[in-house]
Amino acid sequence: MSYREVAERLRAADKASAEEIAAILALDHPDPEQVYPHLRRYILSRFLLDDSIRTDDLKELVSSSISKSLEISEYDLAQTDLSDRCISAPSVETKLALVMLKFEEALGIKLSVMERVDADTLYDYAEAVCRYLQ
Repeated sequence: MSYREVAERLRAADKASAEEIAAILALDHPDPEQVYPHLRRYILSRFLLDDSIRTDDLKELVSSSISKSLEISEYDLAQTDLSDRCISAPSVETKLALVMLKFEEALGIKLSVMERVDADTLYDYAEAVCRYLQ
């Protein structure tokens, strides 16, 4: 993929994710059922993934994104992405934390670290987010 194609793909992802944020902010009384589809499309666009990804597991989505970017299997990623020190976070966890922080910042909210850690799926995260959007 050329530099120009990568740049265009990133611009498209930025536009798509901004549209999902605007849609969430336009909801009168956001609930997880309403927020979930926008959150899913936001995450897929930020991770440069398409709708063919069927999982809602947040770490699986991140792993798919990283393995696709690096052109390696998710198994190989799991085998090589081990922390060499206890204070090092694997890239899957780091990328997930960063996208969550960016999402929350765009919505003007801030979840606690424990709320983020407790969210295993997109729906779990949508529930937590909705508590702050009320």
